[in-house]
Amino acid sequence: MYYDKSIQNFAKRSWKCVSNMLNKSEEKQENTIGIEKCGRSCFTKTAWIVTWPIHLVFLFTIPDCEKPRFKSWFPLTFIMCIVWIGSLSYIVAWMITIIGDTLMIPDSVMGITFLAAGTSVPEAVSSVIVAKQGHGSMGISNSIGSNTFDILLCLGLPWLIKASLTPAEPGHYWVKINSMGLEYSAISLLSTLLLLYLTSGSISSSWMRQ
Repeated sequence: MYYDKSIQNFAKRSWKCVSNMLNKSEEKQENTIGIEKCGRSCFTKTAWIVTWPIHLVFLFTIPDCEKPRFKSWFPLTFIMCIVWIGSLSYIVAWMITIIGDTLMIPDSVMGITFLAAGTSVPEAVSSVIVAKQGHGSMGISNSIGSNTFDILLCLGLPWLIKASLTPAEPGHYWVKINSMGLEYSAISLLSTLLLLYLTSGSISSSWMRQ
């Protein structure tokens, strides 16, 4: 009971402060960040308290273009989302590197295990959802196309810019890759693609039967 009352008091004080700062009603602010999603169990309430500052920062930095007053702000919304994705990705990679150095685990191992799982699980969930809706090819294209996009654009474009701006002096300027397990990652990726193409016929026939 004491925990529930403290959560409610914290929520009321927080939303009152936010409403005064933005000159909006408490009901609109509750719908904006989701105070109604606080939940009843201790776990959901604790998770709501922990993530509340993040939601508050997103509220102040990312305009909600679904609202009529911010409909024309969609370019700023897109740019701020990209900025936050890049910033949070950098922080996650930094923390993974620190944890790996502390536990004496190579960066390549941390990348193909914890970091890969954290970034691939949402894509896997979305692929399963669209596959259940009857769009199997879309699910496969999502899993393959996202990695292709990451390698060709997210890695290739920065390296192209750096290689174009640095002087053309052989042996003095290059793009350094800090990875000792790149060959293992390449082998696992190529083997996965090979298995996919070998089983694509059976997968397509099973979808056609459904």
